[in-house]
Amino acid sequence: NLEPGRVNHMEVSVDSTEEDTTEYTWYVLDDDSSTTVKDAVHEKTAKKVSYTPRLNDAGSVFAFAVVRKDSSGAVLSTQRFQVACKYVRREFRELSEADKTSYFDALSIIYHTQTEEGKDTYGSKFRGSDYFVKKHLGAMTLEACTPWHDSEVFVTAHAAFNLEYEGSLRSIDESLSAHYWEITEDNSRYAENWATQSPIFSADMFGSFDFSTSSEHAYIADGRFTDVTFPTCDDDDASCPEHSIYGYMIDSNSYQSGATLERAGSACGIPTTSKLPGCQFAERAMSSKDLRKFWANVELRYHGDQHGLIGGVRGCKFEVGTELSEFAHNTTVMRYAEDIVLFMSIWGRTLFAYDDMDLGDYAGTVVCPHSTDDCVDDTDCTCSLPTVLEAIDNGSFDLDYAINVLTETSLYSDIAGARGWAAMFDVADDDGDDISIDNWQNAFVDLDTKQTEALLLYTAKQAAYHPRSIMAYALSLGSVNDPIFWAGHNSWERMWHWKRIESVTATDHEKTWWNSWNESDVLADSNAATCTWSSGAESTLPFYDLMKDESTENKYYTNKDMLRMFHPDNKALPHIYDSLEYNHCTGDLSDNDDVDVQHADFRTNLMSSVRKKMAQRYGAKVERGYTDHEATQLNSYYESLFHMKTLDNYEDRPIYEGTYSP
Repeated sequence: NLEPGRVNHMEVSVDSTEEDTTEYTWYVLDDDSSTTVKDAVHEKTAKKVSYTPRLNDAGSVFAFAVVRKDSSGAVLSTQRFQVACKYVRREFRELSEADKTSYFDALSIIYHTQTEEGKDTYGSKFRGSDYFVKKHLGAMTLEACTPWHDSEVFVTAHAAFNLEYEGSLRSIDESLSAHYWEITEDNSRYAENWATQSPIFSADMFGSFDFSTSSEHAYIADGRFTDVTFPTCDDDDASCPEHSIYGYMIDSNSYQSGATLERAGSACGIPTTSKLPGCQFAERAMSSKDLRKFWANVELRYHGDQHGLIGGVRGCKFEVGTELSEFAHNTTVMRYAEDIVLFMSIWGRTLFAYDDMDLGDYAGTVVCPHSTDDCVDDTDCTCSLPTVLEAIDNGSFDLDYAINVLTETSLYSDIAGARGWAAMFDVADDDGDDISIDNWQNAFVDLDTKQTEALLLYTAKQAAYHPRSIMAYALSLGSVNDPIFWAGHNSWERMWHWKRIESVTATDHEKTWWNSWNESDVLADSNAATCTWSSGAESTLPFYDLMKDESTENKYYTNKDMLRMFHPDNKALPHIYDSLEYNHCTGDLSDNDDVDVQHADFRTNLMSSVRKKMAQRYGAKVERGYTDHEATQLNSYYESLFHMKTLDNYEDRPIYEGTYSP
């Protein structure tokens, strides 16, 4: 392989014990439309030739010949061969110091330069973090769906995001690639100490955690990204529908008041102790039998769980260490507390969606500020359940009250579903209760009655007050605000390459599955909140001109296009990985008795309940229709993403009409 942007050497191998008096002349038999390879190699006479391919050479395959002649000019032998020209994505720990410095310097430019400003300096392929944040964030609050998540589109869209990101890197330095972080290695090497020991979180990479749980903020402690700030939306910019009440481009249910990026490494006052996804989760993904199962194992398990662990949660009214101080040295109780806090950081979007809704006699009405003018002071600038907070203050909050709060917010059934036990509804209605607490002791595995009661009480309190500082990376949709996004969203693509190469030896039926798209109706799937316009094989997505491909010239890509284009067997694919091996994954990968895997599965199962709620909300929104105001904003947003109006299929972008009048 010849790597663009680097000096590559091709050399004739000879027996060094013999004197070689012959000449070697190099010929380019096929330049694959390259404008540079012939000038560098063709008809050069030498044992070794050097060549630095350019950016546009990526995805080429060159044909060479080396002719050996004696001193009289007679041809002794000819060797013909082909060489691919592709970028190499490497694991961060395998980078040389020079390559590491070049990569992180460029990444810093992306996170400190607005897109339009950067284009003036680096060219049309430059994209700043403002572009990527806005695009990945979507318009969940208005649209009630996500274009890039919750179904197979996660795979194609995020692979396209990576290529788009690489284009921006290479506009700065054409030798760069979107390198990856093999997260399972940190599980194997550092276990629960990954946040303090992994070089990924060091000054010369993505920056260290500030582990102080008492300080007001959790800024990145060192390195290039300590001063990264959220992009902002102008008040009159209709193309920026998803933002916080402070105007930051981040999930609307974020109430972080400051603009500077934070990364906590803790959950409501306790340091994160859960391990990152390990080899068991990689094994599940690589054992997938088709694309749909691969997506589920990657997005929902191998990939999704690390968002909350890395991002963390701060600004909690009810700190774990205070509320569960009696159990501070019980690792099982603390692990469940961490599970609950991390889950509820995403569950908060459900609470946010229920703004001004009366949930019941115990939970009361959801109250969320719509602007900073609604905030009495900084500590109250978040969603809450005032009825529950009042009960806590006046002393009427007890286990019976807590379980009814959990019932009315559906958290009781969420925990029941994640644990696989059935909540028992009260058959007697003369005691004022809506649900039986006869079987609440079964809520958590390996906890006694006292510990379980304490956790249920804490969960209900946590439901009453949405943490003010859920870190950007923990929020998923707005996670691009943290540069670590690009490290954590690439390693799964290496798995995809491995699976698709493996499928070359599969049966015709298996190959069909791996190269086909699931065409089930997203709205009929109560577990998926993927936008209908992005979920089909023929759906047009706002990605274009990311690699050589004649059939998509002057067009936006469809999912079907990207399934074909991103196949590792496609010679035009501009990159390969340094390795497709998982040598650190050894021994028995059975996870039935692994406590860490059980807790990770518990968090994943909890998240499945949020996905169902989001899917139901999306279905209801589609059935109801969008208002004129919503349609106008959504059309403006998607026009900004499908910004190349001259492309042939520009009209295939999503177009909304106002059909609902409140």
